[in-house]
Amino acid sequence: MKIKLPHIFLLLVSLICCSGCYEALDFEQANDLKLNPTFISSLAYFDTAAPAFIVNPGDDNFIQETVSLSIFDEPFVVDNLTRADFVFETSNSILRDFNARVDFFDANRNLQHSFTIQIPNSTDNTDNVNTHTEVFEGDTLIGLKNTTVIVFTLTIIPSNTLPVITEETIGRLKLRSFGVFYLNIN
Repeated sequence: MKIKLPHIFLLLVSLICCSGCYEALDFEQANDLKLNPTFISSLAYFDTAAPAFIVNPGDDNFIQETVSLSIFDEPFVVDNLTRADFVFETSNSILRDFNARVDFFDANRNLQHSFTIQIPNSTDNTDNVNTHTEVFEGDTLIGLKNTTVIVFTLTIIPSNTLPVITEETIGRLKLRSFGVFYLNIN
């Protein structure tokens, strides 16, 4: 039997590949592994026509929405969350100013955190878009982790100079929000 040159070459290459250098693996490095994932979740969305804010004498001048927050029921999230950013985008094409108050409550309805976003009016019924970011770190993050319910309250600001809202008033008030959650996993 004759051994051909290509067979010898293939045998030599195989031997070189199999006898190459390698570095000893240190599996203890896995203990030093740190992951910092980030995830985004939608919070709330409102799209309300101007006539929804008609205020009659003795009526309330606000619209309220409650959102349950179950993300903090997970111990993994509570233990590893290091920061959260809640981003709110408002778009107002109504000729009136509004406030959006955002209240965070725990399971016993104790207030954990609160802030207000000013929503300026539109001067010509085109969208007046604004963004607000609320950052949760340190003590505010602890309050956020205790939160089970978020209450959004949209309030029309009284004015003697801006037009009264009627059934014929055009325009919309929109609020979009999402949370960016930063985890540190050791």
